[in-house]
Amino acid sequence: MKTANDRFIPLYVDYLRRHRSLATKADSSPLKLAAHLFAVASQLVADFHDLRDRPVLPGMRDLEALETHLGGLEESISALDLYARLLDALDLVQDQCAQRHDDGRQGEVEIEEVVLDGDRRLGGRVIYWVRRPRVYRSWRRQVWDDAQGSRPPGWEERPSRHLDRLFCFWQRGNHQPRLERARPAHADPYAPLMNEAGIGIDRGEPWRLALCPLVGDAQTCFELVGERGRDFRAGTACPVTAKEGHSLQEQIETALRTAEEQAIHLLVFPELTIDLETRHWLCERLRHSGSNLPYGVVTGSFHIDRDELTRPYNESLLIDDKGRTLLEHWKAGRFRITGEQLDGAVKAGFFPDGKLAEVFGLGPHDEIQEFIEPGSKLQLLETAGAQIAVLICADAIDRKNRRQMRDLIVEVSPDLVLLPSMSFESGPFRVFEEELQELEVGTLLVNAHCVCQPEETLASVSLGHYEQAGGPPARVRWRRGQAAAEKWNRGRKGNKGEWVEYSPEEGDPYAWMRDPAGERIGLIVDLGGF
Repeated sequence: MKTANDRFIPLYVDYLRRHRSLATKADSSPLKLAAHLFAVASQLVADFHDLRDRPVLPGMRDLEALETHLGGLEESISALDLYARLLDALDLVQDQCAQRHDDGRQGEVEIEEVVLDGDRRLGGRVIYWVRRPRVYRSWRRQVWDDAQGSRPPGWEERPSRHLDRLFCFWQRGNHQPRLERARPAHADPYAPLMNEAGIGIDRGEPWRLALCPLVGDAQTCFELVGERGRDFRAGTACPVTAKEGHSLQEQIETALRTAEEQAIHLLVFPELTIDLETRHWLCERLRHSGSNLPYGVVTGSFHIDRDELTRPYNESLLIDDKGRTLLEHWKAGRFRITGEQLDGAVKAGFFPDGKLAEVFGLGPHDEIQEFIEPGSKLQLLETAGAQIAVLICADAIDRKNRRQMRDLIVEVSPDLVLLPSMSFESGPFRVFEEELQELEVGTLLVNAHCVCQPEETLASVSLGHYEQAGGPPARVRWRRGQAAAEKWNRGRKGNKGEWVEYSPEEGDPYAWMRDPAGERIGLIVDLGGF
């Protein structure tokens, strides 16, 4: 049946004909053609919402055949046939790149603006890079297919889902955060986190990630700022306080030693817990450790001042086994606290100069917000095990910024989102995890112990697929004050499911990270165990 959007197909056909020569042009790259193909395919998905059941077409043999094929497209072609041909063309280009060993090649292409209707335009730019196949993604897709014979209920068709060797993202305008590939300055291909020889989940070898909420008695200090006291930031004079024997460095040292003993490859700390001085110490500690475990550390986050800005960034780094930066993320969403919550935080010692709240006349229904410069980019890191993104707390739940980040994560569909957080409550994060679960995106959250309330979540794992029959759980959480972990039992025929007690046994892909005294200091998940 014809739709109103069918009138755009001749425009797409004309656009493809005019750019087909990029396939074989001597001074060009087929990747530039792929960028144009990807933009048109993405626009087709936006115009026509049901393009899943695409026909199987004879594959094009080479780039010359592709150029000829695009030149012969008919304006009367259906949206479904055109979409299928575009996916086949993209598949051909990524195969060609694989044969040429173009791993790591990247760039971006400006898309010629084509006015479609009113404010709708084909334009912007496509960011692309060539990568290795992602084992984690292939495994996850297989689990979905085995579990229910089709895609997840909330599955959304996107051309990026069909590309394993080629990454493309269409940046339509400036309303979204900018997407970047994380390109470490040191570019060490032998760094364990980046080296396929170090991570062999495709061979069933362990890849262990630990979520460490820092359960000792160290806590971050904050201060009210601004003329009316409606903003807050991490303390500058005294960023972290701790009881004797519970210093932040002592807790991190314990976690690092445990990571070596329990062969943990990636360690994740929570938001606003590791200040700049401690982060420098951590990087030096790793550089001189003499061990390559852990392979990497997410340094929680903290407010980091920049000379050119009046507000600090809330910055998180993913560093390698030598303390070198692999990925950086600046938080876009803002942490918000009500006056009632502020009163409790003052009593708990988070705001040492608590009298300021009285000076500013903050009432229980007033709201203060985090004093930060919002980040404007999202980086993706292509590790040997998975494509990783890092968000920070309110990036996932802030009502003013959440939709931007959520939409970007949906389009990009990384394998794993690491989510260091500091929050009094964990309910909003469960909604975010469930949304990404339907999109086949795994989420690993760690919440700061110093603010986490009893019964709220300290750490949670959601691996972005359905639980396999007889297999380990796909969703597990650790709540403060609970003696055991909990796993999610998926319901049947409309039953939403429930959380039930779960005690990991030997051989399970979940385990406790324990200090020398046997106390739990983290939740471990072994992705290789699946």
